[in-house]
Amino acid sequence: MLARGALGARGGLAAAVAAGRAQTAWTRALSGGAVTALYESRVEKGIINDDPSQRVACAHLDRVYEDVLAFEEGRHERLDMWKRERRAAIEADAKAAEEEQAKSSGWFAKLFGKTRHEGGAAGAAKAEAAKREEQAARSKLNAVKAIEAPQSLYMYGGPGSGKTYTMHLLYDVLEIPGKRRVHFHEFMLQVHRMLHSLQQRGFKSDEMIERCVDALYEEGWVLCFDEFQVTDIADAMIIRRLFDSLLARGVVVVATSNRAPSELYKNGIQRDLFVPFIEDVEKNWEVVNVQSETDYRMVTLEALDKKKKKKKQQQREQEKDGGEAGKSKKDDEEDDTKVYFTTSGGVGGAAQFERLFDSYTKGNVLQNSSLSVQGRKIKIPEAARNEDVARFSFDDLCGKPMGAADYYAIASTFHTIFVDQVPVMRLNMINQIRRFITMIDTFYDQNVVVVIGAEAPMGKLLDRGDVMGEDDSSKIADQIQEVDIIGDAAYVPARSNIDEIFAFDRTLSRLHEMQRADYLQRGRERAKQGSSPVRFLSQFEHESLSKGDIGALWDRYDLNGDGVIDNKELKAILTDITLFRSGHRHVPEEVYSATRQALAPQGDEVISKDDFYAYFSKYGLSTRG
Repeated sequence: MLARGALGARGGLAAAVAAGRAQTAWTRALSGGAVTALYESRVEKGIINDDPSQRVACAHLDRVYEDVLAFEEGRHERLDMWKRERRAAIEADAKAAEEEQAKSSGWFAKLFGKTRHEGGAAGAAKAEAAKREEQAARSKLNAVKAIEAPQSLYMYGGPGSGKTYTMHLLYDVLEIPGKRRVHFHEFMLQVHRMLHSLQQRGFKSDEMIERCVDALYEEGWVLCFDEFQVTDIADAMIIRRLFDSLLARGVVVVATSNRAPSELYKNGIQRDLFVPFIEDVEKNWEVVNVQSETDYRMVTLEALDKKKKKKKQQQREQEKDGGEAGKSKKDDEEDDTKVYFTTSGGVGGAAQFERLFDSYTKGNVLQNSSLSVQGRKIKIPEAARNEDVARFSFDDLCGKPMGAADYYAIASTFHTIFVDQVPVMRLNMINQIRRFITMIDTFYDQNVVVVIGAEAPMGKLLDRGDVMGEDDSSKIADQIQEVDIIGDAAYVPARSNIDEIFAFDRTLSRLHEMQRADYLQRGRERAKQGSSPVRFLSQFEHESLSKGDIGALWDRYDLNGDGVIDNKELKAILTDITLFRSGHRHVPEEVYSATRQALAPQGDEVISKDDFYAYFSKYGLSTRG
């Protein structure tokens, strides 16, 4: 099933796809495709359970797979043609604007036009006319026919239903250049940073979007978004223009969400300006409800709990022979695997939390360090000196104006994060709840091991009171005394069921999954990779590097140890420096080219050690060439 892109009617692209378009999701589920085949192979191996709703999701993903492969042939030619048409439209608009300006400044306008002493009403009318003219120009530019591309797919359903898992299957089997898998939070952070940079350089609003989208397209034209949700007003105000421009170029989006499109940004500020995007999705995307009756994160966790209980039973039997020594060994093993502690009620959770922190940091702790994110400092109350381990209180992370960019910077820096003093959250703590949800989403996506010390067991972290349904919605609103619009919390709840209650269920599901052995193992594997780029680079004075500092840089980034820095290694250096200085990984091509030219002024294919030392002695850790 193919669509014209942003707003165009659905239409065909090639005869090769026509037959596939005629099949329904159910017949595809029966016949199977590449995604379904991979799914079935994992079912047969016992890796996953067979689920009817997931099979239907795979069938829709099979359609995307087939359409994308058919579209890939000739994609560059279609994009080049679209760019030529767009450039012609821009030039025509510019010429029309010049002609209109000439008329307004000619003798006729001077004779009959308004003087510069126009009243306030006349000035307002002129401003309104200018606004209409700008809208007309944009409408003309948007009239350039969008590329006929595969229809985008939006899958939604409850936590743990398998929608993200099946999307990852598509990503795994889709062997093409230009695919990109990214958490939607992270993607929008990148967009805002790019737009800010373009604004600082003096570009106008629409031109900023177009240049931003051009750069995003180079990173991927098949975009797989996990956790597509909109809670920030800054995202809501640009998202339609952003996706219009992406889809017009032939970008294909596969998104997963816990909410139906109509539920996105519910009760958000100026939601009426966001509704057209919802209408676009419902009209032009394929929307699929993946509603499994089972939360597979919980199923896996239950299996893990059974395994732990069996192990404990074996240990109890061994204690009869091992005495206190056996008991001590058992306690150590439990402390090493448990990452959620209830610290109230005298159950010993607080002491276990402290012992685990001491074991991770080996007692060597740095107090009150900081990270730099977009020109501001994030305070790190405690961090291990020789490990990427940090400790915060709940108030440090959720009681202050923190947003996704801050949590992403923290997650990129530390592989293990301890969070203590987590309270039972009540509905009048709306901002803290929203930040906690965003924080867990970000840490989960980055495979951070999160150790929590909380006032209550996990299932009781959110006090929902006696609010059950829509009839009791006024009780929720009554509990909300005041909402501050700070950080990413630009959201005002109306007198209806609050989005956060729904979103918190997903957060609890993720917290459960983050206790699983396979998740913890991924976190430990990340720890084995050595210190993060941010921690590594933070040890240097950025504007002035010693020879020892430059030597440490060389040793870290001469990845293959061949005595030179190649293009891949240079990109790794610049990406890490950009992450440290700006909080994102996007390195503009012009920055890379200028830096490479400065490092290899003779045009050499690789960078010698002498040129490397000379460059970093002169510029330090800046990204100018």
